[in-house]
Amino acid sequence: MGGTIKRAAGLGRPLVLRSAKAGVRLRVTPISFVDPAPGSKYFQPISLNRLVAIRVELVNVGATLYLDTTSNGARVDAAGRLRRALIIDAAEPGLDRPRLRPGARKTGTLSFEIPKSARVRSFRLVLDSGFGPETGIWSFS
Repeated sequence: MGGTIKRAAGLGRPLVLRSAKAGVRLRVTPISFVDPAPGSKYFQPISLNRLVAIRVELVNVGATLYLDTTSNGARVDAAGRLRRALIIDAAEPGLDRPRLRPGARKTGTLSFEIPKSARVRSFRLVLDSGFGPETGIWSFS
């Protein structure tokens, strides 16, 4: 995960994250948390797990095009363990692979499969498929 850590307390709190690519900056705001998430016709969790989803707004506040697979750099802390976002959009609408010109925005969900008994404590995001220089952390506890 990225070297510099930025923290925000909970939903609705934006953080601006830098990419390793010059001129790319993204304002990220977790808007809502869906627990349990409904899943989709393409994906349902195994019997011991459940789906959760975080609805996120991305706004390109930089000077260059943002193009990344956002889910690659997304994690939730559940039961003391970081869990990766699913590459399949289990809760619609997913973020897919946003292509944002400067000033553009996109809202969508990132889905996670976690144990039924686990409690999500935080959401983490790093640009550049998880290799960016900054980690955004939003606490839910």
